[in-house]
Amino acid sequence: CSGCAAPGVFESNQGSICEGPGQYLPNAKCAYTLSAQGAFESLNFTFTSLYTEHGWDNVSLGDGASPANLEAPTSINKGPGYRFYRFKNVAQRCTTCPGSDYVGFTEIEFKTTDGDSVSPLTVTNPNGTSPDGQGPLMVIDGSYTTKWLYQTFGHLEFDFGAANHAVVSKYSWWTAEDLPERDPISWDVEGMHDGGTWILLHRAANYNTTTERNAKVGPFVIVSPSLAVYTSKGV
Repeated sequence: CSGCAAPGVFESNQGSICEGPGQYLPNAKCAYTLSAQGAFESLNFTFTSLYTEHGWDNVSLGDGASPANLEAPTSINKGPGYRFYRFKNVAQRCTTCPGSDYVGFTEIEFKTTDGDSVSPLTVTNPNGTSPDGQGPLMVIDGSYTTKWLYQTFGHLEFDFGAANHAVVSKYSWWTAEDLPERDPISWDVEGMHDGGTWILLHRAANYNTTTERNAKVGPFVIVSPSLAVYTSKGV
């Protein structure tokens, strides 16, 4: 481990990692590397619980082989949720296939910790243009026969209203009816308070998005507004 107080070795197929007792500075960073030994060439992990001491504690998880270098968000969580959420496309399935210069999907759903669906008041695609009838509002119109379509690396910003800082714990989206090449495979979901900065809540990198049409993708879990969860293909 690097910058941590409690390195150790698992003696069996289960165990715990603890930063150790005592206080630490707010800017402290601790990184653990978990690697297989002996005849094992790969590792599969199941995380059964996670406990943090403060709201500004963050965790990022990476597989070590992805191109993205994950950094835990440094902004302090100011409340129980966020007014704004953003779905930021990073890569679609194919960037060289015919028609793949567009990205899109048909619907997105946000859920609270109680499992209730929560709907934004509006959604925009800042500085973006879409074909007629395929604008950003299509992803919250409740119809799986419409879709949002945008050229290249579009992103969607959802506004839940000044008085409604939504606590989103899960989200799902649905593929469109047309080209699978346009499906997102890498994206970030972020949250922001009024006048704040975007905070990473969930990251998917090279996710194995289904090629089925009008199919649900997810749900993806946001454990808490201060915890960044990383999802990689095959994990």
